[in-house]
Amino acid sequence: MTRPCVSVADVTGDGRAEIAPGISGEDFSGLTDAGSIALLHGTASGVTGTGSQVLHQNTPGVPGVAERNDAFGAACGASSTSTLTGIVISPCRRRRGTVPHELVAGSW
Repeated sequence: MTRPCVSVADVTGDGRAEIAPGISGEDFSGLTDAGSIALLHGTASGVTGTGSQVLHQNTPGVPGVAERNDAFGAACGASSTSTLTGIVISPCRRRRGTVPHELVAGSW
């Protein structure tokens, strides 16, 4: 079992912060513990569940490929540079591949 993570960043670029809780034990498409994150959008009146999304490594635009036991979403943080703000998500138990962290940024 992995510890949960929560990251806060303006992923959509609208000046309002989104909240992204990790769901590292999420199973989908026959992949046990592949993991995912939920993206809760910020609004003028605060964060809302309306329009929320669940993203994983098989979501178009999210780098990497989901694998069994990846635990994507077990570790996360916010990243901000002069050109990009996003949420950094780690598949903590990746067995193969070379991408230890993925920057999730943009609109889905």
